[in-house]
Amino acid sequence: MLFSLIIPLYNKENYIKETINSVLCQSFSDFELIVVDDGSKDNSVSVVKSINDERIQLYQKENAGVSIARNYGLNLAKGDFIAFLDADDLWHKDFLLNMSNLIKKYPEEKFFSTAQILDRNGVQEKITHKEEKGEDYIIEDYCKERTFCRVNLCAVGSVCIEKNLLQKVKGFCSGIKYGEDLDLWLRLACETRLVFSNKLYFTYNIGVPNNTANSYRKREFVFPYWNWYKYKYFKKSSLYLFTTREILSMLKDAISARHFADAFFYLRKIRLW
Repeated sequence: MLFSLIIPLYNKENYIKETINSVLCQSFSDFELIVVDDGSKDNSVSVVKSINDERIQLYQKENAGVSIARNYGLNLAKGDFIAFLDADDLWHKDFLLNMSNLIKKYPEEKFFSTAQILDRNGVQEKITHKEEKGEDYIIEDYCKERTFCRVNLCAVGSVCIEKNLLQKVKGFCSGIKYGEDLDLWLRLACETRLVFSNKLYFTYNIGVPNNTANSYRKREFVFPYWNWYKYKYFKKSSLYLFTTREILSMLKDAISARHFADAFFYLRKIRLW
């Protein structure tokens, strides 16, 4: 089984070496590493070139956004399963081994995710989900689970997806800056179930500069979540609750940031049924 690992890179010269090393040190070694530089203006490319490992494939392109960079890597991938990692996040050494074991344990499944550690400038928080259910299990109703739990089941660096399925849903949505990952997880959930692992093999660094979690997101840059109401999810009631919850969260953030025009816009997008 070959994994294709895709790292989009843009101005992360202070972080990319540690991120790449967290991949190269994996205990499961059957993988290729595709780094897509999205027009970096700092020394990120030079840092990548200084790492001597034949598994690294570096591609450079003009800046067009993270979604297009990830999809660019997907089109080059040769592996059966695809995993992504942002250029300032980290995998623990058994991340791929865990994914390999899950794929063997659940041979009919195509969408996998693992628990994560949130790192806020060195302060770490472990994010797991229903540990009483065991180390790993299938989540049948993704929308319901996301609505009623406070745990983010999927992050860019926590997932592993069958390549054919990822190509079927056409990868990440381009043309937006925020929310493209949330949209992809839902489109995948419309096609298949999610296998979740409570093992902590991924660290999401949210305290670094230019991280999207650090500032208010104006509506013109955010994925239009209200489009989810029209998605072909198997259980409409779960889909509506999940979609409404996400819009309400954006509405709350807009009010807190005193962007009242955005808040009123979101309010008008809410559908009760």
